[in-house]
Amino acid sequence: MIDRAGRPAAARAVKRLVEAAGLLLGVVAVSFLLFSVLPGDPARTILGPNASVEAVENLRRTLGTDRPLPEQFATYLGRLARLDLGRSIIDGRSVGAELTGRFRVSATLGLLAGLMAAGVSYAINLGVFLWPRLTPLYHLTRLGVVTPTYCSGVLAALLFGVLFPLVPLGGYGSADTAWALWLLPAAVAALYPAALMTGVLRQRIREAAASSFVRAAAATGAGPMRLFHATLLPVVAVSWLSVWVNQLSLIFVAAFVLEVIFTIPGVGLLLIRTVQDKDLPMLQGIILVNASFFIGLSSLSETLFDWLDPRRSVDASA
Repeated sequence: MIDRAGRPAAARAVKRLVEAAGLLLGVVAVSFLLFSVLPGDPARTILGPNASVEAVENLRRTLGTDRPLPEQFATYLGRLARLDLGRSIIDGRSVGAELTGRFRVSATLGLLAGLMAAGVSYAINLGVFLWPRLTPLYHLTRLGVVTPTYCSGVLAALLFGVLFPLVPLGGYGSADTAWALWLLPAAVAALYPAALMTGVLRQRIREAAASSFVRAAAATGAGPMRLFHATLLPVVAVSWLSVWVNQLSLIFVAAFVLEVIFTIPGVGLLLIRTVQDKDLPMLQGIILVNASFFIGLSSLSETLFDWLDPRRSVDASA
């Protein structure tokens, strides 16, 4: 596939890969400077103002902050190149190993919420398209916009964890209740993106439905189901999925909040404990892992959207 600027799709993909690598390197540099320069003395920040000089010096040697800044940065990049995120200064556990399990939990919860949001927006728009009397469902989804995640999360925990105890609030619980523990917080995290995606998809469908090609397809005898999936949905899919990708960051923030409410052992709980303990290596690892995930997701989604709608690359080069 070649756009009007003469650039093949592979070249655009390589360009995005280089841009993503540069952005990630920038995040690495900012993360390093944030914890090595801005606090003034990380060892003193961690131990507090009442720590002895000897304890501070020992921690400086452990963290490597007693060496020149360029040497520290070179050592930091070398560790990252080996996928070594360092060790916690609290208990010495591996940051990478800890984050691997925690991020898997948060990613599962966040992606499940994202799939729920996409499914709800698709189902509501399809239902209203086939049966216009279901239009009030659009107004029902707006509840997800006016209700903050922490409020709806607390209400859901009280309702289904205390009044009607379907979900254990102290962790994963037994195997027969594990499904409920995932589904309930995921549904709460999906409320806002589902409302936004439903509205965007509705607007795009209304705009496309007034087009001549849709009227032509209807004139050929295409039924409502075929008209929706074969004619309308391919036209609006990129706009709809773009909203979904843009909402994933908010979904993950909501997932972190809900992990605290429902005591789910993901990154959310780890982040709170890390800040409280001033565990800077662990906090650095959380920032880098999350940044890598979203930078990679953004690059992949842009490549996917170019494949779904080649006109995007043409417009970008015009």
